[in-house]
Amino acid sequence: MGYHELKDIQNLRDNNATERWLKYVGPNGRRQDAAHRFLHPKLQSGKFPNLHVVVEKQVIRVLLDEDKKAVGVEYQTNPRFLANPEFMTAKQTPRSVKARKMVVCSAGANGTPLILERSGIGNPEILKRAGVPVVEDLPGVGHDYQDHHLTLYAYRTNLSPRDTINGFSDGRMDVAEAIRNTDELLGTNAMDASGKFRPTEAEVDALGPEFRAAWDRDFKNATDRPLMIIALYLCYYGDHSMLPDDSQYVSMANWTAYPYSRGHIHITGKDVSDAPDFDVGYLKDENEIDLKKHIWAYKLQRDMWRRMNIFRGELASTHPKFPKGSKAAVIEKADGPVFDKDQRIEYTAEDDKAIEQKIREIVSTTWHSLGTCKIAPREKKGVVTPELSVHGIKNLKLADLGVVPENVGANTGNTAFVVGEKAASIFIKELGLDGAQGKAEGGEQSKRADSPMGQESQDVVVGQ
Repeated sequence: MGYHELKDIQNLRDNNATERWLKYVGPNGRRQDAAHRFLHPKLQSGKFPNLHVVVEKQVIRVLLDEDKKAVGVEYQTNPRFLANPEFMTAKQTPRSVKARKMVVCSAGANGTPLILERSGIGNPEILKRAGVPVVEDLPGVGHDYQDHHLTLYAYRTNLSPRDTINGFSDGRMDVAEAIRNTDELLGTNAMDASGKFRPTEAEVDALGPEFRAAWDRDFKNATDRPLMIIALYLCYYGDHSMLPDDSQYVSMANWTAYPYSRGHIHITGKDVSDAPDFDVGYLKDENEIDLKKHIWAYKLQRDMWRRMNIFRGELASTHPKFPKGSKAAVIEKADGPVFDKDQRIEYTAEDDKAIEQKIREIVSTTWHSLGTCKIAPREKKGVVTPELSVHGIKNLKLADLGVVPENVGANTGNTAFVVGEKAASIFIKELGLDGAQGKAEGGEQSKRADSPMGQESQDVVVGQ
């Protein structure tokens, strides 16, 4: 099909290529996470006695004084961790932690806007409906929710059970035994290959004039921007009890690299337990450009799969219900690859409607939420300044993916780390600690410039 395999396509340059996905897996086969790399070592070292981590708690709101200055946070125990189940719905007496210099809210793109709104920071109409007094009129809070829109399609293969991690999902493998034996399958998440793709000019035209306009404006000359990311997962994401037991099934994932659709997340009441008003906004953009991206990507990944040596069919329940007699009909079982090297699968307008219906039925999250408290002027629905200060509020900073104004054409894990590192640098400088590293030696506690949580300042860092 003309797509080449490259060693690394995460170079901010290449497109229309595939790669074997690079991973963060140590020599011992253990995956890494932010908490165990940044936080746990400091807790275990004993060198940061002023670092306190309070777990199993929920932040209710940020405490603000009469000058709109953040002076602490109010929190309660998460009801899921209360000893007596009868206390789950009982009203708790909140507790508070005070801060002299700074409060940092880092509860994620879904958590931080709710904390701000419960604190009286947000759209006045939303706050009044929820019964929260307005402290700061900031309509951008909870606005502009973004996510990469995911669709998954399953295929039958000739792989062996050890080539996938389906055994962990369907119960055939004993997880405890695998841990005891240091089974190598524990070192993978089965996300083994991916690609970044852009349509041809002819394909752009076929998607209609509105799509052409969006393409010319945002993609055509930005050759580093993929339209879609397509990934191969060596496992089946779904209900394994519904699978035939005749083969190993795996999933193909399509997701929008730079979606246009926007949603929102807002409080509906002043209590943490009040369900939020959460609209993900999937496929709701003007002219349905995001939907057309998915239709194009479905056809592309299907042509790819039918050419793969491991192809042995398509799991019908995860594919569109094409009209009877369609040339695009699902092939449930095959002895090997099925394709015409000179031609792609043919689709009619009715076939496209079937694809659209399936996409609308299965579109889901990639857990890449961002943009709900974005860096921008308040008149553009911004919530924080470039220094991550909340507009109109003193001593309150945000540090999570909610501050990112636009999406990124990648998994957002690295983006979250970058936001955290940059935020730490900003906060350290504002607290006057940027020259503190290395001043203390030996047994004396060092004020490390790379760890704002280890300083002797009265800061509160709020997470979920």
